Amino acid sequence: MAFVTGILEREQYTTVLNSRQHRIVSDEPEKLGGKDAGMSPTELLAASLASCTCITMKMYADRKGWSLQQLRTEVHVHLDIRTGDCNIEKTVYIEGTLTPEDKARLFKIAGACPVHKLLAKTSDITSTLG
Repeated sequence: MAFVTGILEREQYTTVLNSRQHRIVSDEPEKLGGKDAGMSPTELLAASLASCTCITMKMYADRKGWSLQQLRTEVHVHLDIRTGDCNIEKTVYIEGTLTPEDKARLFKIAGACPVHKLLAKTSDITSTLG
């Protein structure tokens, strides 16, 4: 179970987020009235998907004994705040000594990360292999 506490500070929208021993700051960009002191909530959502995707692929590759040089995931979140519609584009880059079949399998595993599965219930996610 994940538990995070958000505390709005004295600055306009700056929010300190705490979980276990970790602390991060979220804020809105200056053009939206924030101080740009940290990633916006939407960027944090994208970061959750990107990190979960990389971690899930790495765990699978480790179990298979596959050698990876780098995993990179780029996530673009297009959120219409008026309608609540959300479209997410995710591109996965896999570098390592893998067969084309192993690379395809690892790309499929990228869609099995818990955050992807959760978001896919309410958002359109388009995944591509870069």
